[in-house]
Amino acid sequence: MSAEALKLRVLGGQGAAETAPAAAETVRLAATRFVGRLQLELMRSTARAGPEGAAAQPAVIYLAGGGARLPELPALLAGKLKARVERYDPLRRVDVAVAVRLGGAGDQLAPELLGAAVGPRSGAPLAFSLLPPAEARLQDFRKRQPFLLASAALAVAALALVAWHYHRLVTATYEDLAGLEQRLVPLRALVERNVGNLAHLESARARIAGLRGTVEMKSSWIDFLGDLQARLEEIEDVWLEKLQIVPGPAAGGPLRLALSGRLLDWDNPISKVSPDSFQRVKQLFRSFSQSEFVAAVEGERFDNVQPGILRFDCTLVINPQKPL
Repeated sequence: MSAEALKLRVLGGQGAAETAPAAAETVRLAATRFVGRLQLELMRSTARAGPEGAAAQPAVIYLAGGGARLPELPALLAGKLKARVERYDPLRRVDVAVAVRLGGAGDQLAPELLGAAVGPRSGAPLAFSLLPPAEARLQDFRKRQPFLLASAALAVAALALVAWHYHRLVTATYEDLAGLEQRLVPLRALVERNVGNLAHLESARARIAGLRGTVEMKSSWIDFLGDLQARLEEIEDVWLEKLQIVPGPAAGGPLRLALSGRLLDWDNPISKVSPDSFQRVKQLFRSFSQSEFVAAVEGERFDNVQPGILRFDCTLVINPQKPL
């Protein structure tokens, strides 16, 4: 209170001469610093009020509180902020007793006190309190703390019941799985034996298939050679000297057999064979091509250098449908 009186006495001009120079200079310096900080704060507030430009500038600035009593404060701020600055009268719309108004109570009452006295809203009970907002919130929280603790305890209990229920379910499930594992042990051993037996069976089938192929190949060669023998007997006086496999140009191609033989010409024993002998050999080649084992006859060659004998060569392409 003494500091407030000293401020009013120095800045208001009443009794300033009676004040010590050092104290008066301290009050003026503090007032100057206060005006500077207030100006900066107002400039930051107006800068955050909206977009830049005229729309962000306030039309009027009201000063309230003890600092508003500085005589030169409205004029200084108006010059710096380029706006109208006035002291706020908290009692301009409030009726008070004449004695109170004459006593200067309006300068000492803060606007927030009047707002607290009016109440929160129309129809609500009057709740006038001078406690700081933080302390009021703390008291309200303490009043609601038992209910919050009870709610938290109920929530924890409910979660504990759910967790216990699911724990029982998980335990029962693990027990069932353990029982199933015990029953599956002999079944797994049986499956492993079956897998081994199937592997042996497949191996035996492969060996049987190989033996069957060998037997069928042997039977096919017997049938093929018998067919050749029958066709040679149809021509007469002809025999084979060579029958061997020709390596194919590519894997998987048809089997090729190199065949060589001779034909005896009884009518010309000491001279070159007659044209009739050539026709007989050609007839033999045609007969080979008609065999079910032969797909084609290629590379036909003849040699009549030896008197009375016609040598011949050819390549038999085996039918893939009747493999040897």
